[in-house]
Amino acid sequence: MSISNSESLIQIKIRFFSSLRSTAGIDQTEIPINKKDTILNVLHEVEKKYFIPKNSQLLDGDTRKLAVGILCLIDDVDISLSGGLNQKINSPLTITLISSIHGG
Repeated sequence: MSISNSESLIQIKIRFFSSLRSTAGIDQTEIPINKKDTILNVLHEVEKKYFIPKNSQLLDGDTRKLAVGILCLIDDVDISLSGGLNQKINSPLTITLISSIHGG
């Protein structure tokens, strides 16, 4: 994901819940992306910045899927119902990331 001129940029809000909040060290952030980038591109950037340095992951290697136990919502709708990870982004939106793995 390379950033081009500011006219084609969109602000994306990323919210972290449960153990992902602890791993990221924040509860939310906003990042600029280019129009037509995909949800997968955004998650790669978020993973590189907040998770890989802490030996954690959002995505399952090179399979282009979410890691086991990660739920992703796009504007509060499950990613599987809203177009999948390869959907192109044309307007500002909110990505919510939740870990479904927790202790008892």
